[in-house]
Order: sequence, then structure tokens, then C-alpha cells
Amino acid sequence: MKHCCALSRVAGAFLLICAVSAAAEPYDDVRAAFVAGDLDTAETAIRALLAENPFDPDARLLEAEWLRQRGSLAEARARLVLLTEAFPSRPEPFNNLAAMAFDAGDLAAAESWLAKAVATDPAYRRVLENLDALRRARAASAYRELLPNAEADAAPAPLTTFDRFAVPGVCPAPDPTP
Repeated sequence: MKHCCALSRVAGAFLLICAVSAAAEPYDDVRAAFVAGDLDTAETAIRALLAENPFDPDARLLEAEWLRQRGSLAEARARLVLLTEAFPSRPEPFNNLAAMAFDAGDLAAAESWLAKAVATDPAYRRVLENLDALRRARAASAYRELLPNAEADAAPAPLTTFDRFAVPGVCPAPDPTP
């Protein structure tokens, strides 16, 4: 009997892992379209995901990224703000708002958004990496102001954005680096 229960638990865990893996596939199509620069395909896939479940936070996060990539920055920002209101305990939309502010050169706003992301999860690696990158960019900017004749360094690397919500305790945040 003990072995039967243990086997049942293992089978249940396997099914959960398979369900999580299968659930990622629709999002993978959108991510692949982003990588290929095919915003039309990404839009079609996002619209299908949202038609199936208009409240899917991952699809809504992808929609905000799609809007950002096509240049609709105000609309992308508005969607991300809505996600911060709907999911105030998740760092992903705060982080993505920080990345948008950083890209626009508004380092103070980027730091404010990252502070909110850190407040939701102080150990979230990507948010901490982005905070570190932001602080390096601010330090480089201050250095250039103090020494205007110093050689200009290359532009700082952009902050990394999220393309899905991580499920705490079930799966780690996706790592976009190969």
C-alpha cells in the first residue's frame, strides 16, 4: 500500500510537470515570433491566447511587450500599469516598466519601478541584476559629468524584461540567456 501511494504521488508530480510544460508551448510561439522579428505572427498568437483567456497574466505581459516592440510605448506602459494593479505582489510588470523607463533615459523612474519590483520579491535574480545594471549606468553617467573630457563609454546595455509570470514554488523564472 505504501508503494502504491508513493507511486501515485510520483505520477501526480509527473503530470503536474507535463501540464506546466504543455502550458508553456503557446507562449513559446509568441517568443519565437519576437526573436524572429515577426510582430504580425506574435500579434496573432497573443490575440488567440487572450481570446481563450482574457485574464491570462502571461498573455497580457506578452501583449505589453508586443506593444513596446511595435513602438506603442504609451499603450504598453498603460498595460503594464494595469498588470501592477492586478498583480501587485509580482515583480515582472514593475521590472518591465523599469526597462521601458531605462530605455527612455529616465533613470530615476527606472530606479523607482525597480524598487517596487524588489519590494515584491527581494531575492528575484533578474530584478537584482537589472538594479545592478541601472546603478552602473547611473555611476557611469555621474563619472561623465565629473570628467567631461573622459572618453565616453559605450551606451549601457538595456535592462532585461520578463515575458511571463513565474509561478513561485512551482517553476523558476525563465532564464532568457542561452
